[in-house]
Amino acid sequence: MALPVHRLYTRVGRSFLIEHRGVLTLVDTGTQKDPPRIRRASERLGKTPGDVRQILLTHSHGDHSGGGKAMRELCEAPVFAGAADVDAIAGREPYVMAPAAWGRVLYSNRLKDYPRFEVDHAFDERTEVDGGLEMIPVPGHTPGHMAVWAPDLQALFVGDSVWNLSGIRPSWKAFTWNWDLNRESVRQLTDLPSESLWFGHGLTVERDGRSRLRRLVR
Repeated sequence: MALPVHRLYTRVGRSFLIEHRGVLTLVDTGTQKDPPRIRRASERLGKTPGDVRQILLTHSHGDHSGGGKAMRELCEAPVFAGAADVDAIAGREPYVMAPAAWGRVLYSNRLKDYPRFEVDHAFDERTEVDGGLEMIPVPGHTPGHMAVWAPDLQALFVGDSVWNLSGIRPSWKAFTWNWDLNRESVRQLTDLPSESLWFGHGLTVERDGRSRLRRLVR
């Protein structure tokens, strides 16, 4: 049976529409150029921007938060993010860059220049939001990185804490603020009885997600 989750392909990765306990949620917003693409994809699914009740950002990088300001205006829905990332999203703190030189160049030139804005709600601990979804702190890729857990679906949206590019792995060191902390965060995600894993970058794992994560960090 197909899950009530819809992948929306953005310029660099993926955003997701999740229907959970009667609430439609958008997870991540692509780059600043992606809101029209997200709107068109949503409408092909029979959803309008007004159907979206909330927008959850996994982290501050521009391929996930770049369209946040425009999508909030389009959907007239509140935006949620991890507390340690909100100053970067608002432009009050420097953009969180990866330590490797070529990663810094990529992020500096492609992904940090997006419209800054204030998120509506910030969390620094595991928090249930509307519709029963849970935002879970998984710092490492960025200081305030969050995963999203849909308990009724046993579906885990890992943002960029884990990628599925040429295999499942923690996000590459060149693009990760603190790789060791990120790996420990992934280890903590193995406590969840996840069946499917949904990645910002890479193909979805539809079965046995928890075991796949456990093999990754053992």
